[in-house]
Amino acid sequence: MSVKADPFKLFPKQVEQVNIIKYRAAGLQPVDIATKVHAIIKRATSSDQTSAEYGSRTATRHFHLQPIDLPTEYVEDPEALIGFIIKTREGRTYQINDASRGDDMIEGELRFISVYAQPYGRTSL
Repeated sequence: MSVKADPFKLFPKQVEQVNIIKYRAAGLQPVDIATKVHAIIKRATSSDQTSAEYGSRTATRHFHLQPIDLPTEYVEDPEALIGFIIKTREGRTYQINDASRGDDMIEGELRFISVYAQPYGRTSL
């Protein structure tokens, strides 16, 4: 019996839903790329200043996204997600700057898409 490398089955209590959007020019509504995407967010924080106060939070977030929740074009080419925004249930936004496939090499199946995203504060381009 082999263990499946599927984080959504291994860690079900860590799964939450996020939206992936594309910001447009000021005054135009963002475009929904995918809504209610099941994700596991690996939370971390860091700062650009080491004293008790911090200048800004600079930590990249690591997300595992469930492929079945994404449009086929992004499952086939995760790099196309770069530049899009992930919006969490708390309303925080992160811009995707790295994407890769989480393939199960033994089974030959795509188990998740892994993306890194930076905190992002704008609401339009």
